[in-house]
Amino acid sequence: MKLGFTEMRVSTQKVLDKLGYEYIYKFEESLEPKLADLSFSDLIPEFKTLSIGLCKLYEHQLEGYKALMSGKNLVLRSGTGSGKTEVWVLYGMNKVKEDKRYTILALYPTLALAND
Repeated sequence: MKLGFTEMRVSTQKVLDKLGYEYIYKFEESLEPKLADLSFSDLIPEFKTLSIGLCKLYEHQLEGYKALMSGKNLVLRSGTGSGKTEVWVLYGMNKVKEDKRYTILALYPTLALAND
């Protein structure tokens, strides 16, 4: 029997439950994400001179950023182009500002990207 993409999908929530992880789960229907009250330059003042500095963060970006800054692990599932990457990039940029030796390793699962 050959499996298609829908049969190969794994529920992140089920995996984390099985492993006993504590996490925050928030599900939103596929809509335009809600904007937060903060802009990118509020988190990274150096962005004030860039066009992105004026852009408001999405709520899920701000919540994810705050979770990372408080030392929590984060699994963020959201639609393509919804700003998931910016969450860890903002966190990483602030950590590098604190300590120039701070390093970041980004892993992107290509199969998951193909399923998105």
